[in-house]
Parts: sequence; structure tokens; C-alpha cells
Amino acid sequence: MTAKPPATAGTPSPTDTAWLIIGRLIAGVAIYGGIGWLLGLWLGNETLFAAIGVVFGLAASLLLIYYRLTHESAADVEALEGLGRMKRRSSEVTGG
Repeated sequence: MTAKPPATAGTPSPTDTAWLIIGRLIAGVAIYGGIGWLLGLWLGNETLFAAIGVVFGLAASLLLIYYRLTHESAADVEALEGLGRMKRRSSEVTGG
């Protein structure tokens, strides 16, 4: 039986990323659609405000997903570059 390699800390698997995207899309549409619907009940036009809430929730979710994935990737690159610098420095100090 072979052991799985340990997951790199801070780096989500593709499955985790897929669930993040699905969860944020559903939550954004449900929450902002619900807020729009409640606002529509209060103001007398449920359909219009629910539709506006759904569109806003979808746009906000996509923006958050984009921000998370692009900044997470940049942080991973910076971490890997920092690790490479640390290895170079340690080899310079040890002479190896």
C-alpha cells in the first residue's frame, strides 16, 4: 500500500477549488436573491427585486471567485520563490 503524499499547506486541491466555486455561486445567488425578494415584498415588486438580487449575487460571487483564485495563485508563486531563495542562501552558507 502506498501512502499519499502530504498536501502542501495552503494549496487547495482542484476538488477543493471546484467546491469553492460551486459554493460561492450558489450562496451568492441564494443570499442576494433572497434579500431582493424580501425587499420586493416590502416595496411591492417581488419579481423585479428578486431578479436584481440574483444578478447582483451572481456578479458578486464571480468577482469574489476571481479575486480569490488570482490572489491565491500569486501568493503560491511568491511562497515558492521565497523557498527557492532560502535554499540558495542555505547552500551558499554551507558551501554546497
